[in-house]
Amino acid sequence: MRLKIKLLALVFALLSLSALSFGQANRDINNLEAPTPVKPTVKGNIGRIEGELKENGQVSMASISCGGSGDGPPETAAEIMHSMFCGASAVLIGTAVGKQSKLNEDGSWIVTDYSIHVERIFKNDGAAAIRRGGNVTVTMSGGQISIDGKIAMAKDENVFLNSSDPYIFFLKRMPANRAYTPMAGSGFVSAADGKLYTLGKRPENLAETSLGYLDLISSAAKTPCQKTQK
Repeated sequence: MRLKIKLLALVFALLSLSALSFGQANRDINNLEAPTPVKPTVKGNIGRIEGELKENGQVSMASISCGGSGDGPPETAAEIMHSMFCGASAVLIGTAVGKQSKLNEDGSWIVTDYSIHVERIFKNDGAAAIRRGGNVTVTMSGGQISIDGKIAMAKDENVFLNSSDPYIFFLKRMPANRAYTPMAGSGFVSAADGKLYTLGKRPENLAETSLGYLDLISSAAKTPCQKTQK
C-alpha cells in the first residue's frame, strides 16, 4: 500500500513538473516581443541608452541597415548557396521559443539572444555539435529592454523574428560565448508563395532560379567544400 502511494505521488510530481515546463515554454513564446528587465549599470559607467532613459524617460533608437557585401563571383544561385553553406558554421531550420535582450558592451545599442529550437539540421557545427530537438542561442541586433520601469527599444530593419514561423538559419559561431549570429541567407520561406523573407539582405540572383530554396540547400550539402590552404 505504501509503495502504491509513493508511486502515485511520483507520477503526480512528474505531471506537475511537465505542466510547469509547458507553461514556461508557452510564456516564453508569447513574450518574445516583451521588453527584458535589465539591471542598471554601476554609477559612472552609464552608456548612451541608459543616459537617455534617465534624461527622457524612454528611448526609441532609429532603424539601422547593414546592407550587402557587394562581392562579385560566385554568380549563379547554386554557386551562391554553396558559398554560403560552406562559409557557415551550421545550417538548420528552427523556431524561436524564448529571448533575452541586453545592452551591448558600450551601452549604445541593444542585442537579443534568441533561443532557437532545432527542427532540422543541414550542416552541423564540427567544433560544437548541435542536437536536433535541442536549443541553440542566436544573437541578433535590436530588441527591447526595461531599466527601472523605463523602456528602451532598438530596431534593426533587417532583423525580424515571428515565434510562430520556422526559419532557416545560416549560423556563424562566436567562440567567446558559444552563441551564434545569423549570416546572409537566413530567413523564413513562406509556404504560401515560396518567397524567402530574410533576416538580412537577400543575396542577389537567388530569386532567378526555379529551384526551391530548400532544394538549393540540399544540393549545396551534397557538394564538398574546399578546405582552406594553410
